Amino acid sequence: MAAATSRAAPDDQARLGFAVAHALDPAAPAVEGLDEASAKLAYTIASALLAAKRPLVVSGTGAGSAAMLQAAANVALALHRQGKAAEICLAAPEVNSLGLAMLHAEEGGR
Repeated sequence: MAAATSRAAPDDQARLGFAVAHALDPAAPAVEGLDEASAKLAYTIASALLAAKRPLVVSGTGAGSAAMLQAAANVALALHRQGKAAEICLAAPEVNSLGLAMLHAEEGGR
């Protein structure tokens, strides 16, 4: 269950995700120049994920940001390094977009 929300540009969301990963695991890269409010939110999120029995990291391709996907992967890896059995869910932007891409690939891209 979400304890907070954050609305930001994709690059800023990714920076927050990288900050969460670093808060979970100091071996993860630190985020330079993070404002105080974002740093506090990152630690709040990290604490909630560590307290969760079954932490779930959710991201996707809807924002068109590879950095957001990498940040989500970093968070899941940081949780794993802390001994948490984290799961990750990557959502496609539209219901049938993944299935259509798979069908297109099976047909040899035709």
